[in-house]
Amino acid sequence: MHLKYVTAIMAFAAIAPPCAIQAEVMKGPFVFTAETMRQQTETDAADANGDFWTPTLDDASRAIESTRTYLIEHAREFGYKPPRSHDRTYTHQIFGVTNDGARNIVVLGVCRKAARELSPTIANELVSVVDGGACFFRSEVSLETMKVVDFRFNPIGG
Repeated sequence: MHLKYVTAIMAFAAIAPPCAIQAEVMKGPFVFTAETMRQQTETDAADANGDFWTPTLDDASRAIESTRTYLIEHAREFGYKPPRSHDRTYTHQIFGVTNDGARNIVVLGVCRKAARELSPTIANELVSVVDGGACFFRSEVSLETMKVVDFRFNPIGG
């Protein structure tokens, strides 16, 4: 199974040690280290392909900006109204992954309402849910081109 399909199991998976770069709680971005992600992979996604690496805060900021632009331009394709201010709408969790030799930055978006409910664990625990609609999304951005190569909102629960 490819890593990008591993957002399942209606649970919030605990990760230790905490992420490498701590930002103000609720605002983020929260950048998770390669080691933290390897631990997560061992517990929740042992069959995932790829390897992890730790993005810099600059990498994270550029990936968030690419995701923000993509979201504003393509939200209607997903059946959602584009947010007026992406940065005030979502808190971001970030990690780096290498798939088939390409280094990508994964941006997990959590709407502020859910982030408040998860605070302060959102800074130290990777959010993994199976539904939630536009409140949760996953974006994968190429480190080389800073273009979004994969994007999806979570489905709406029933």
